[in-house]
Amino acid sequence: MDFPSPLVRGRLVQRYKRFFADVELEGGSVVTAHVPNPGAMLGLCDPGLAVWLSPAPAGSTRKLAWTLEIVEADPVVKGQTASSSYKPARLSNGVKTNVPPFIEAGERIVVRTEDGSYVERAKG
Repeated sequence: MDFPSPLVRGRLVQRYKRFFADVELEGGSVVTAHVPNPGAMLGLCDPGLAVWLSPAPAGSTRKLAWTLEIVEADPVVKGQTASSSYKPARLSNGVKTNVPPFIEAGERIVVRTEDGSYVERAKG
C-alpha cells in the first residue's frame, strides 16, 4: 500500500465517538487522529495496539492533523471459523487469555483458575 508521505508509528490509547482515536507517538506526545472506518473494528481498537498514522498534507485545513491508517493485530489462524475464533484479551490483573469475539472491553467474565481459559460471561 502506498501513502503520499511516510507513516508515523504509535500506540493506541483509546478510540471514541466512532471517528476519533487518541494515539501516543513514539516521542511520548498524545495526538488525536481521524478514524476513517466508523465500524465496530472489533479486536482492532484495544488500547496498546501498535498503529500507524499519516499526517495531513501541508497546508491542509483539516481539523485533525492525523489519520489512523493501519492497526497491527494478531494474524488470523488459517482455517479458523467464526464459531472457533477467539481474540486475545488481558484481564484487569494483567493475565492474558482468549475470549470469544462477542466479548467487549470492560465486560466481566469467568475464567478457569487452572489454565486461565474463558468459561462464560459473569452473571450479575
